[in-house]
Amino acid sequence: FSDTGNLTFGASVAGVLNCETDTGNILIESPSLGKGEFSSDTGNISLSELTVKGSLSFETDTGNLNLTRVTCTNLSLETDTGDANLANVICLADLFAETDTGDIFFDACDAASVTVNTDTGDVEGTFRTDKIFQVSTKSGSVKVPSSFGGDPCKVSTKSGDVDLRIG
Repeated sequence: FSDTGNLTFGASVAGVLNCETDTGNILIESPSLGKGEFSSDTGNISLSELTVKGSLSFETDTGNLNLTRVTCTNLSLETDTGDANLANVICLADLFAETDTGDIFFDACDAASVTVNTDTGDVEGTFRTDKIFQVSTKSGSVKVPSSFGGDPCKVSTKSGDVDLRIG
């Protein structure tokens, strides 16, 4: 835990790694974790090059979340005003992402089940495998490929745009 300082961690943890900051950033570059729980009020959270045997959970108020080359079983992330940037993130089961006013970007990500909710944020990017898209928006535009098979991908936004692709 840190009030105003940054947390940086680079060792493997067989059990649970729990990191929390008020105004500092969290940077994790570990080879492996058993499970990870991360929260920050105004700091950014960044994880890269990580394999997690269990689940990952993230919560930020005004910070951004950046995940790069991460594999886990389940992923849950919630931000109030921060963006979520996911690149080469693979979830063996569920991926849940929710923002109030932040955007969510996927780059070559995948999960057995994807659920995304935003109030005023955009949802954009690519998934590796076919998805059955179920998308709803009140005032944004929607661009998703036609799907006839694959894993479920549910996206809901009140005023954000949705632009998702396979490949």
